[in-house]
Amino acid sequence: MNLIIAHKTDLMRRVLHLVSHGYAYWIAGEIAPAKVDGFALKCNDRYHTHRTEMQRYRAKKKGEANTQLVMWQDQTAKNAPVHWWLLATKGSGLVHELEKLTMIRDSRPTLTGYELVMTNRKRRDKDKPDKKLKPGWTWRMTAETFEGWKERIKTAVRHNSDNQIRQALHSLGGVPGFRECRVQARLLVRMLKNDWKRTQKGEFPYPEPFITFCGRHQKAKTITTQEASQKARRKLRQATRLSPAESG
Repeated sequence: MNLIIAHKTDLMRRVLHLVSHGYAYWIAGEIAPAKVDGFALKCNDRYHTHRTEMQRYRAKKKGEANTQLVMWQDQTAKNAPVHWWLLATKGSGLVHELEKLTMIRDSRPTLTGYELVMTNRKRRDKDKPDKKLKPGWTWRMTAETFEGWKERIKTAVRHNSDNQIRQALHSLGGVPGFRECRVQARLLVRMLKNDWKRTQKGEFPYPEPFITFCGRHQKAKTITTQEASQKARRKLRQATRLSPAESG
């Protein structure tokens, strides 16, 4: 069964998991929902994206590449395309022969203003003092997105707009809860507070947003590619069907 992830954060979590487990090559694109079921079936036929864990283990032992297809569709947008990511491990296989794959380290995957990066982990209180901390993959805002946030904050404070400040704090509380995203969101909240205190009198009157942590083991909400394709084709037939007034 081919599944489309319904929420962006779940998609980001899935891509992060795969990249962290050796899927170092990727290609991405988007496709019309009416065609997505056939596309997913073709990927499985060519690249064996449906292998079981045991099959992937055996393929790796033989030096073969494993491949995964990850898809997401914005369920809040009308007629939204299906975004897809085809990820592969190193090894022999058709996916490396037929697709123009890029190494993750050479070209970072991006999604709606966020990018996948490898950064150094910070030592936590529960970590042993002699524990070696390895760099890890995470998502963060792109430089352009972060600069856009800084301008948004400056504008809200400059105009002393209660509505804009509240909206900014609410949005920062809703950023995807990955490690670097949380760091950036907290920094932007601090910048907002400091800018406000420099131009206004008294204490900052707004509650700080609770920036959530993105857990690893939550089950993603999904729809099947068959459902998405059938729904899109029904809409297409309804749109092209002439009404009695139009046909006359």
